[in-house]
Amino acid sequence: MRLIAPAIAVSLVLLLTACDPSGSDPTPPPPSEPADSATLAAPAETAAPAPAAATILLRTASFAILGEDDVALQQFDYFDPPAEAISALTAAFGGAPTVTAFEGHTHQWPGSYYAWDGFTLIDYDGPAIAYGEDFGVATNAAVVRGLTVETVGDITVGASAAAVAAAGGIVQGFDYEGTSATWYQLDAVAGTDPEWADWDGGPRIFVNAAMTAADGTVSILSAPVANYGP
Repeated sequence: MRLIAPAIAVSLVLLLTACDPSGSDPTPPPPSEPADSATLAAPAETAAPAPAAATILLRTASFAILGEDDVALQQFDYFDPPAEAISALTAAFGGAPTVTAFEGHTHQWPGSYYAWDGFTLIDYDGPAIAYGEDFGVATNAAVVRGLTVETVGDITVGASAAAVAAAGGIVQGFDYEGTSATWYQLDAVAGTDPEWADWDGGPRIFVNAAMTAADGTVSILSAPVANYGP
């Protein structure tokens, strides 16, 4: 900024005083009108953060990602292509899965495993054995990357056989040539395949709770699984 030399400044003051007969300071300008409130910039609105995922709920026909208030944020049907489910799980778990291809066999089409530590989405290249679903899910951990993985009755990996039975689980198992296994059917629904209509309304589809032993704890939860016989 350019400064006015003292001598020039004094001259300007004397000149202004000489122009005013009273010798007082010149009349100040009238105050400016206040700006119209409509012309003032409104503060930017801050978008509310998206609800954080807290739980993955496995059901027989679909799985859902729940928020902290147990309200479903997203839900995915096993009959739909898995691309959106994989994307949602990647966001919920905070990272991309490890992808591993697997070969099919007489009871299952080939496909790929999408694994986030203890949680896996199984993407089939063709219809799976259970009831023609496009993909399935499984977990061997109660908590995966901070998210609880459970099914109906709040059953998680590690739940006792008594807790699974109390949640409506239907016990099954076999003991053959020294090999035994026990599992429970949870959230069971009747299938719709007309080929099996003569057997109790068709195959029963369910969330499978594999057990460490008959009186043990849940080791794996997987869905959908089907039982095609008594």
